[in-house]
Amino acid sequence: MTGKVKLITYAFGGLAIIAAAYFLVVSPALTKVSNLSAEELATRTEVMRLDQQILAYRTAQSDLSRATSKNLLFSSVVNDKNLFVPIEELELAVTNTNSSHQLKILRDSLAPGPAGAPAAAKVLDQVSVEEVPYVLTAQNADYGQMINLFKYLENLPHYTEVSEIDMSYQTEGELANQLTAVIKGVFLVKPK
Repeated sequence: MTGKVKLITYAFGGLAIIAAAYFLVVSPALTKVSNLSAEELATRTEVMRLDQQILAYRTAQSDLSRATSKNLLFSSVVNDKNLFVPIEELELAVTNTNSSHQLKILRDSLAPGPAGAPAAAKVLDQVSVEEVPYVLTAQNADYGQMINLFKYLENLPHYTEVSEIDMSYQTEGELANQLTAVIKGVFLVKPK
């Protein structure tokens, strides 16, 4: 064999050995690494989901331990004739945040129940409550004050329920640079 043929034979032999090593050793190892990476990602996602469930369980457990007396709930629901009390508390919360506001009580929009009675929800045994819808529109240039408003609403002494919050930021017109929150909710009152 001449030197040139020997060199070509060694080159092709070396390429064949490298190709065989790649397909027999490197490629399966890369596939294993890829599979292990996918498994690790799935395991990490499952751990995050379980952590969230544990947090939700602990929060619910804490809330349940604080809700020891059902009768305290009814002391936070006012009589129909005292509806002005939670309305004043709501307006005071807005005033404390230096927000301009408009509150609309939608009492006439109650759906009639059986025999023309106002809609009422049964809470415990024979006690029922009536929902009085409201729409509160609050405006403030300060985002922090708007967050404080939500904190006030969260801690009002009389029971109200917020069903929807729609926030927008005005850049033009007379309300330029104002954050506007439209809050829809209900006051719960004991019927007459």
